[in-house]
Parts: sequence; C-alpha cells; structure tokens
Amino acid sequence: MFEKIKAINSEWGEDWKFSNYYYYFGDVYHHTGNHKKEAKKFENGLKIFPDNWWLLFFQTRCAISQQGDGSKATKSVRNLIEVAKEQGHSPKQIEVELGELYLQANSLDKAEEHFRNALQLNPLNSEVMSSLASFLINSDRNVDEGMKLIKTALEISPANETLLWAQGLGYYKEGKYEEALSLLKAAKDSTLFVHPTLDRQIQNVKNALPRQK
Repeated sequence: MFEKIKAINSEWGEDWKFSNYYYYFGDVYHHTGNHKKEAKKFENGLKIFPDNWWLLFFQTRCAISQQGDGSKATKSVRNLIEVAKEQGHSPKQIEVELGELYLQANSLDKAEEHFRNALQLNPLNSEVMSSLASFLINSDRNVDEGMKLIKTALEISPANETLLWAQGLGYYKEGKYEEALSLLKAAKDSTLFVHPTLDRQIQNVKNALPRQK
C-alpha cells in the first residue's frame, strides 16, 4: 500500500508533505528488515520535517539496529537527546524514551539501563514502574521483579490498563492462566484502542487453559 502511495507521489511530481507517511512507511521497512530503504525514507521525511521528533527517533532506531554502538548511531542518539531537551522533554521522559528506543532496536541491555535510570529519577512514578516492569516481564529478564513493581504501581494507579496488561502477562508467564485471562480481558475492556498484541495474548491464555486443567 505504501509503495502505491509512493508511485502516486511520483506521478504528481512532488513529495507528500504528510509526516505520518514517512515514519509509518519507514517503520514497515524496519520490520521487514530493509534498513537501507528505511534510512532513506526517514532522511527524506526529515528534509521536509527537520524538527519532527518521531522521525528522529525512528531514524536513530534504524542506525542502532544496523550499527549497535557505532559512531553514526552514537551521534544520532546524542542528537535525539538534544532535540528532546529543546522540545521540553523531562529527564525522566528522555530516559523512558531511550529505553523504548533501544528496546525497539533489540539492544536489551541498553534498554534496561535506561528504564532503570528513569525509575531512579522518579521512584514513585507508576508510569515509570510500568515501563520497567513491562520490559522485564515481556523480555523474560526478571518476571518476579516485574510483578513486584506492578503490584506497587497498582497501589498508586489501580485502574491503569497498561499495568493490568503487564500483570496479566506476568501471571501467564507464571502459569496462573485464569488470573492472567481475567486481567488481560480487563485491560482490553479499559482501552479505546485496538491492540492486536493484546488480542493475541488473550488467545494464547485461552489456548493454555485446557492444558492446565
């Protein structure tokens, strides 16, 4: 579909000045492993939207995915941080964003480092707890620690759908399928958005229940 949009743009003889086109198209290239085209798409988008933080974020993710801690990736990370500061992102927010950046680039040690930095900056912030806990549970790095963080965070924000989702996934990984199903359904009922990943996890729990019984 994006290639069709690209063809129409060529027929018009000009670039489409719509930022979503560039970072969604680039994101598709990322997930299909075509990093050369991904990098070019973000480069073209940033020529039109030089201060678009999300385009910079995805461009940096692309660089890390290809180079790890290479010079180009390091320079891109530094630039992303500077732009974030200029746009008023808090230190805690920047650390969470960097955690998500490295997570998406599959650099899990760096992701954990930044999620933990964010928690040190705001140890009682339920959203930060959720970010670290979700990471620890989803990546199977420390499910027990993640569940403890979720329990503390839920005392602060008991109806938070993201926390319910993370706790439900944690119960699933602990083999507590009925508890997991209840919480994942509650998370789904609490959101107005479509979450294919959540739907898939709910189905996984449903499939596991008969085996447990």
